[in-house]
Amino acid sequence: MQLTKFKIKNNKSDGQVMLLTVLFLATIFLSATIIAGSLMVSQVSQTAKVADSAKAIFAADTAIERAEFKIFRCNDPTAPDQSTIAGTDVCLNAGEPLAPDASNKLPVFFDNASYQLLITTDPGCPSNATHDPNALPSAVVCVKSIGRTGKVARAFGLDFQ
Repeated sequence: MQLTKFKIKNNKSDGQVMLLTVLFLATIFLSATIIAGSLMVSQVSQTAKVADSAKAIFAADTAIERAEFKIFRCNDPTAPDQSTIAGTDVCLNAGEPLAPDASNKLPVFFDNASYQLLITTDPGCPSNATHDPNALPSAVVCVKSIGRTGKVARAFGLDFQ
């Protein structure tokens, strides 16, 4: 019987190639995991911003409604019950802009939403218009409101031109 001799090759570079391949694949999987994680964090933060956006929209809408009440109810001398509501807090504080120090008694909503309001008689409704909460309905040119919650702001405007 004849024995066959097998020659064993001792090539050390085969192990290095295997190690480099494993490290390369691990790097690719780690990179994919990091990208997927950052996309998930982005999606979760956008979901939170949707809720803040809705709160800001409702705050801006509240400001518009408040301004309309001030203009067409409190400032209209022909309103049927003007004499009974003109001196009340409902009319005195309606239509006032939200001050940064909250010195004017406007409500800051329980969900930390707030608004800014502009009632103006300035033609063209410029961004630096003068706020005039006591303007007669026939003189008002536009109303702008900005609702804010967190870092989200939403705005509405009415033009009476």
